[in-house]
Amino acid sequence: AGIFSILFITWVNIALYGCPSAKATQTFLTGCKVLFTYFYNPVYLTPGGYRYAETLRDSEKVPLHVSIDIGVNESNIYADYIVPDVTYLEGQYGWLNPHAPALKFTGVRAPCIEPLTGKTEDDKPFCLETFLIDLAISLKMPGFGEEAIVDKVGNNYPLVCAEDFYLRAYANIASGAQLPEASESDLSFVEKNYPLAKFRNLLSVKEWRQVCYMLARGGVFKPYDDVFQGETFLHGIEKVVLYNEKLAATRNSLTGKHFAGTLCCLSPVDSTDTSIAEIDGDDYPFSVVTYKMHVHTQSRTIWHKHAMELFPENMVQINSLDARKLDITTGDSLLLRSASNSEGVRGKAEVTDVVRPECVGISFHYGHSQLGAKPITIKGAENVLYGGKDICDGDVMKSSASLDGGTNPNMVGRLDDNLGGTPLVDVMAGIPDFSSTRIKIVKLVS
Repeated sequence: AGIFSILFITWVNIALYGCPSAKATQTFLTGCKVLFTYFYNPVYLTPGGYRYAETLRDSEKVPLHVSIDIGVNESNIYADYIVPDVTYLEGQYGWLNPHAPALKFTGVRAPCIEPLTGKTEDDKPFCLETFLIDLAISLKMPGFGEEAIVDKVGNNYPLVCAEDFYLRAYANIASGAQLPEASESDLSFVEKNYPLAKFRNLLSVKEWRQVCYMLARGGVFKPYDDVFQGETFLHGIEKVVLYNEKLAATRNSLTGKHFAGTLCCLSPVDSTDTSIAEIDGDDYPFSVVTYKMHVHTQSRTIWHKHAMELFPENMVQINSLDARKLDITTGDSLLLRSASNSEGVRGKAEVTDVVRPECVGISFHYGHSQLGAKPITIKGAENVLYGGKDICDGDVMKSSASLDGGTNPNMVGRLDDNLGGTPLVDVMAGIPDFSSTRIKIVKLVS
């Protein structure tokens, strides 16, 4: 799914925003018949994401758009089809290797509950894997179907559902780690509580018992003695390098200049290496810093009622010295404008000293226009949306006032005028730049 997403995101970033070369863009678009997006909401998630909406509405550029997601968001509202997917509690989310832990481990993430989506005629839940596998079989693509998987001695196995892949992958992990077979208590626990247990006949008795040993513990974990000797961590950092020759020999792909290779302070610049502060000047004196609140993760956690009880909306955090100059007090309504969005977005002020002067802090997660924030009409809504009559009035999905509060800082995100109005790029991280936008603040009279 990760590679799947990257390929689609790459297409979206080039095709929907455009390329510096109109000819190249036209050639690229000519070859595209279908746009697939998976758990991706570029209109909301990307600086200046409103640019995506222009193209997603254009049937010449996007003849067919299929979105795989768990909700109707700001981007797939324009899709031709939305394929229902499962949440992390219902789905096969595979395995997780940690970034840099003390103890090495592979976490295994199996479903906690049966999927709450609908099912196909052959009893498979509506989800990403079911859709991709069934589509591939329908198209007669190699690598799918009744004899798709070949083991090391030449035996063939089916790939017709998600478990055909994931359960055998779990067995490979357990076998490779030489795990023991589960005890009777572990076996009973897994078979009683894990939805995956109904597919145990895909494996041999030994493989299944090894997988149960792993599932009961949540993964495979290295023993403590492998990474510690007494109080000494055996894999700690031996030295801190303040100069990286490889980095110094690398060029910025936009400007052609070499990176410094050592610690330095870099001011925000566009693709021509021109200072954003110089371009925007005194008209936009405040720098926006975005972040994620500790009770949220990504955009969909506005559905988490307990997090929203704590923080019903986000605030525009402004330093007390700046607030005094602008005659702003906590709770005042503000309009934030950038060079890329002169219409601006609204927010409520929070006067604080957690941000430095001439900076504004705005958390992510809020400022939605979809995901239940606004009512939408869907034919047969009561039958196709989870929640049915509780959230629908006939063909209208009802909105919740608690979901549309706050500000989305991406809507004022600075775009690069030299790259067809695409977002500024953080070339070191290889992502859109979320922290180099400059804005002006206007206090609104209530």
